[in-house]
Amino acid sequence: MNYPLADYTYNYNYYSPGATDYYAGSNLTYAPDQSQASDLFDLGTAAFGKGDYATAVDNLRKAVRLAPNDTVMPFAYAQALVATNQYEQASAVIATTLAQMTPYKPEITFPAGMYNDQNILISQVDNLKRAVLMDPANANLQLLYGYELMGLGKLDDARTALIVAKTNVNTAAPATALMSVLDNTPPQ
Repeated sequence: MNYPLADYTYNYNYYSPGATDYYAGSNLTYAPDQSQASDLFDLGTAAFGKGDYATAVDNLRKAVRLAPNDTVMPFAYAQALVATNQYEQASAVIATTLAQMTPYKPEITFPAGMYNDQNILISQVDNLKRAVLMDPANANLQLLYGYELMGLGKLDDARTALIVAKTNVNTAAPATALMSVLDNTPPQ
């Protein structure tokens, strides 16, 4: 399938409309764990760009654990999990990250920029779609698929997947959060 690509970050003010991104323009210094996490993140994204998804998963998992308050790393980690067809785990990462969002951590990232070839991303989302079609009642798959479609700019299809995800008690809250972002996204 040929999807128009969207490489952007949504401002996620789900908990507090109009909240300010307190990180913008600040001169943050990193604790040793944060610095190590940043190095692991760089290694993970470099491996990802080379198609070494197993190494990317390993490095990004370690980075996320060292920097639990980071708002970008979990989304990159989830994307590496998608690239290795670990959909249930990727969905859990997305759900957990969304549950931790606050006005101080306002952004949902769609890491399409991690791909040197956007056709690979599209192929991976098509693989996820096949998994969804084989198990359409699986709310975790629907949540992940909705998130991925949002990143591709397929907002109507994303909404359909997220409506299914909202019917499950385990995915209702993160699906609602993503739907809130969709509801506040201008038409493309």
